[in-house]
Amino acid sequence: MRTLSFQPANQRQGRHVALRAPRNDGGSLVPIRFRGFLTTQVSRPVAKEFFVYILTNPGNRVLYTGVTSDLGRRLQAHQSRATPGFTERYHCQKLIWCERHPSAESAITREKQIKSWRRQRKLDLIGELNPTWKDLSADIGIL
Repeated sequence: MRTLSFQPANQRQGRHVALRAPRNDGGSLVPIRFRGFLTTQVSRPVAKEFFVYILTNPGNRVLYTGVTSDLGRRLQAHQSRATPGFTERYHCQKLIWCERHPSAESAITREKQIKSWRRQRKLDLIGELNPTWKDLSADIGIL
């Protein structure tokens, strides 16, 4: 944490002090409280990751392609069958392929590309990463 200035909290008298100033590195000054003082720290934008993934059912006959920013939460939702739809109806719970993307746009574009492919091309893609079709969720530390 980089401390830039201090001001006793009791001198603020309930006013909100806006300390957000643009910076060249994409960060901004954010007001925080530290031991009764109002101070600022530089916040950096958090790089969010996005995932394109393929699930299958226990018999490995159905393929489901999806995109998410939180793969662990999404897999838990699929496995608990919390959301009615395709994956609940066809029991798609086994993660057999996933790919990380730096932006939502690139992940959505890749998902649409994979969804447009014929089944054999999807099978070839899965075979490159996971030829035995084992569940990858435990290997990558998600569940």
